[in-house]
Amino acid sequence: MRMESDRFFIEFGAGIIIPTNTNDSYSYDCSYNGGTEDCSGNNQGRIGGLASEIGGSYFLTDSNIAPYVGGGLMPRLVFSGSGDDVANLAVYAQLGVTLPRDSSTRFYVDARIAQNVLQIHLDNDKAVLPTEISLQAGVGW
Repeated sequence: MRMESDRFFIEFGAGIIIPTNTNDSYSYDCSYNGGTEDCSGNNQGRIGGLASEIGGSYFLTDSNIAPYVGGGLMPRLVFSGSGDDVANLAVYAQLGVTLPRDSSTRFYVDARIAQNVLQIHLDNDKAVLPTEISLQAGVGW
C-alpha cells in the first residue's frame, strides 16, 4: 500500500520469502595443521519466511513519469534449517519510477538492495548476514 503526496510517498507491505537455497563457497571455522587447512564445511542452508516492510521515497521530479529514491525497514520472520533466529530485520534502499502520475492507475518499477542487520543461522549453525538484490514491479489504483 502506498500513501502518496506531490513530492513523496510512504509504503507498507506484507508478503512471503520464497524458500531459497544458499551456498557460500567460502569455508568457515578453519584451522591450520602443519601447513594444511582443515575446514568444517561451507555455509549452506535454506531460508524462507514471512516479510513486512515500511518505508518512504522522494520523487525526483514532479512530471508524469517520476523517478524516485527511498529506503525503509523490513521486519521479518525467517525460517532456516537450524530453527534459530526467527526474528530478522533488514534495511533497504531503492531507486524506481512511477508512471503515469496523472492517472488513477499507476505502474511502478523499482530496484532494491537490502542488507540483513540480524544474523540468520543456517543448517550447519553458521551465522550469515545476506545482502538481497531485487527488481519489483506493480500496479496501483
